[in-house]
Amino acid sequence: MVKKPPGTHKPAAQTRAASAAPQLSEKQCKHLRGLAHELKPVIRVGSAGLGSTRGYTFTYATRTGRSSTGQLQIVRIDEESGTQLGGASSNILLQASQSYRLVFTGLGGQFTGQLFALPDLITPVATITGADPPVGLTGDYHLTTASGVVDRGVRCSNTAFPTPLTALGPCTAGGIQAPTLSVALGGQGDYDGQYRPQLRTLRVLTPWDLGADELPGVPVPLLNALAARTLPRSPTPPSPPIAPGPRIG
Repeated sequence: MVKKPPGTHKPAAQTRAASAAPQLSEKQCKHLRGLAHELKPVIRVGSAGLGSTRGYTFTYATRTGRSSTGQLQIVRIDEESGTQLGGASSNILLQASQSYRLVFTGLGGQFTGQLFALPDLITPVATITGADPPVGLTGDYHLTTASGVVDRGVRCSNTAFPTPLTALGPCTAGGIQAPTLSVALGGQGDYDGQYRPQLRTLRVLTPWDLGADELPGVPVPLLNALAARTLPRSPTPPSPPIAPGPRIG
């Protein structure tokens, strides 16, 4: 089981889109340049309270020792403690004579912070991005035998329900076929290129796992168009000669 890093909360919260777009006026810019201050639009706030707040912020920090100018950051908050997402920062100096808008969006585990100089809301003057969990997080993401997606997949899209007895046959009527065979056998296989499908349960008509990887099982041979073209053909024996019939007349 993979242990989620702090901040990866409820799955629903991780997949829904969220956004915030506060505006920073010219007067506020002048004020901020004279202070050690942070401006933080926050999204996906959970467990709000003293010492328990969590969420994500798009931060503009001034005179905090992080840079000689100011700094934009995307930060994950856990129990009111912040951790910057990997690579999600940029040094920038805001002009006291200019008004700005910060736009912060999150879609799934991807977060984007944009800074616009008003009135231009088309081209941002700065954009930073971050991911949580970060792309390439190590761990074992293979299915387990207890998973409810094992042996739940059919061969062809648009397969009728209940699953018909012909479900293992070649696709018809525009149906799209699930990956089959293995890379070594000229097919696509699973995510690792290993053989698909493999059977692990008594659900013999749906031997594909609903996931990127197949669990080890009993390989299910399938007849498809590719296999039919590559199977050796037996020579057709010549037809026997037709014996002449009796002559009449």
